Amino acid sequence: MRGLLRFRPAWVDAALAAVVVTMGAVEVATGQVKGPPWATAASVLLFGAPLLWQRRFPWTALLVAFGTMLGLYLARADQNNYLASVLSALVIVFTFAGAVELGQAVAGLVVASALLTVSALQGVSGIIWGVGLVVAAWAAGRAIRARRLLIEELDRTSTALRESREAHARDAVAAERTRIARELHDVIAHSVGVMVVQAGAAEQMIPVSPDRATTAVQSVQDCGRQALTDLRRLLGVLRPDGEDAGDLAPQPGLDDLPELLERLAAAGLTVRLARSGTVRPLPPGVDLAAYRIVQEGLTNVLKHAGPTSASLDVRYADDAVDLEIRNAAGQATVRRRVDGGGHGLVGMRERALMYGGSFAAGPEEDGGFAVRVRLPAEAG
Repeated sequence: MRGLLRFRPAWVDAALAAVVVTMGAVEVATGQVKGPPWATAASVLLFGAPLLWQRRFPWTALLVAFGTMLGLYLARADQNNYLASVLSALVIVFTFAGAVELGQAVAGLVVASALLTVSALQGVSGIIWGVGLVVAAWAAGRAIRARRLLIEELDRTSTALRESREAHARDAVAAERTRIARELHDVIAHSVGVMVVQAGAAEQMIPVSPDRATTAVQSVQDCGRQALTDLRRLLGVLRPDGEDAGDLAPQPGLDDLPELLERLAAAGLTVRLARSGTVRPLPPGVDLAAYRIVQEGLTNVLKHAGPTSASLDVRYADDAVDLEIRNAAGQATVRRRVDGGGHGLVGMRERALMYGGSFAAGPEEDGGFAVRVRLPAEAG
């Protein structure tokens, strides 16, 4: 209830109460409100005081204000020109309608209208005018309440969506790590176990039976080849649909970038390649990770920007290699995926962090979009 009326600070209620009391005192003192002095003097406070607690006790404030009108009528006071009572009643009805549920709001409107009708029996026009003002104040209060409820609901929905999106990104990373780890274990654990046993047997048989030791070593080689074959097949399954894995071809590296850029050029993406530093071989895992990051980054540009242009900078430092993929300003790219909703950026980040590197992606000051990755030049 209180949250719906935060738009009006408590000091405003105190100010309204002071205005009503002052206005009523002047009206009573000048004889504008005629009737028994005890009734008119008490009404000044009874119309002003409810404004102080109307938000905490809306029903009490409503009954006191409109009950005071009825009391003045019973005391035969002339309240047709009592402006303080009109101001107090309208403010209280407005606050009441915005503070309670619909059922209570309707009941309060009926009670207020009934008390006002009885209190204004001196003339039909007074009844119509008074009830019309009360209904208008009530409708305004309900409209403000509906607006506040909508704003709060939208705020809760936005928070829930943001938390859900963040949780989805975390779950996607965790699920991908778990799946790859499980598959790798299932594929090569058996072969590696056999290799360890055969290598131990070969070591023991070398002094006594070199021929049998040679057979054991050959078995280790066969198991190793089979494990590599299975591993390549597993990685082929994990590749995006439609990507040519080259069956069991050697894994690519940064030396294969020209062929990658040729394929992208045929699809409509023109890439300017720039190399700097001393070009040298990288550890196989790092070299493969660098290639896949470049491939994913340029594919994202092509996928989300269509036929366009991009730049690729490969800088070799003493202990690292830096990659920067950038497209020009004004081109629609993967900006909408930077918040974690895109699995492409998640995959690139995971590849970089797996080898102890760093990853950053986001819009540039000039309106472009860039992906920057640093990978260690030595195996960790």
